[in-house]
Amino acid sequence: MPNFGVQGGPRCLTILNPIPVCMMNEYEIPAFIGTKLPEIECDLKDLYLPKNIHDSIQVLTDYNKKMVLANDLKKVEKCLALAEKIYQKGNAEVKRSVVNIFVLSFPCLKLACSAEEWRKLLSFIPSTLFGLYLRQVRIQERAQ
Repeated sequence: MPNFGVQGGPRCLTILNPIPVCMMNEYEIPAFIGTKLPEIECDLKDLYLPKNIHDSIQVLTDYNKKMVLANDLKKVEKCLALAEKIYQKGNAEVKRSVVNIFVLSFPCLKLACSAEEWRKLLSFIPSTLFGLYLRQVRIQERAQ
């Protein structure tokens, strides 16, 4: 039988999950985005006071669209990776915002690109976000 205690304290979390799980809440997102993308920090400054998460994700989404239109694929890739990290580390409200704002912006990006650019852009979408996008596409197809 394993020893779950150190000086009487439980070690279950360390044994079962050696990597601590830290969820980000909606109030931490503006600062997190600002540190990863300093070029949009000014757009986020107004959001540092308690506001809803939707505004923060919308700023990231708008910047991503701008970079797609500018054909700055390095920045697009950075935005996509950041959105995935926010989704993975976010609480339920953060996850909903990433899906309902960031992921749902993909069809607009598709319309703004040529077929070749869209194929290239698809290759940059991280697996978690890509799966969420495909789920949305299937939902839309069933609704039609």
